[in-house]
Amino acid sequence: MTTKLGNFLAIPFPDDAFDFIVTSFAFHHLREEQKPLALEEMHRVLRPGGRIGIVDWMIESNETFHAWKEKIRRAGRTDVLKEMASEYYVHLEWLCQWWISRGYDVQYRSLTPMLHVWMARPRDDVRRIP
Repeated sequence: MTTKLGNFLAIPFPDDAFDFIVTSFAFHHLREEQKPLALEEMHRVLRPGGRIGIVDWMIESNETFHAWKEKIRRAGRTDVLKEMASEYYVHLEWLCQWWISRGYDVQYRSLTPMLHVWMARPRDDVRRIP
């Protein structure tokens, strides 16, 4: 395997380089204005018919997000609340719409109220995500 140093905003590979792209616990570090740029870059290096997977902290709804923060507050974890304040959690609806508008089907599974496994595949792909 060859490794290269890069980041979401400048993936050091040519167009259509990968059949599958996965990121875990990194997307929430991108500022809001960086998220669409990173998705465009991932889309650029994804081959036609390719798939993408994201495992990360995401917001399913504002109510769920606020309830999660309240649970952490009640547990006395001000350290966690402080760390959360410096993160940029993506809203699942926005992420889904971004890929759907580009011809992908999306699905996700919630592991906790904030932790999600998310996948996208081209609409015309007959293979199914298990």
